[in-house]
Amino acid sequence: MVTKKCMWCLKEYETNSKEKYCSVECEIKNEKQPKDKLKKGFFAIIGDFFGSLFS
Repeated sequence: MVTKKCMWCLKEYETNSKEKYCSVECEIKNEKQPKDKLKKGFFAIIGDFFGSLFS
């Protein structure tokens, strides 16, 4: 048995498999999250803020 940390809930669990998640429920929750979510940088946020003030 190897102790692993679940990729979704960060709970530690022991397993012999190569699964990333501790349960099927965690795998389903992870799949529902948008993976293509764009992260804005600091200057993009500041630009959007000042753009909204002056529009």
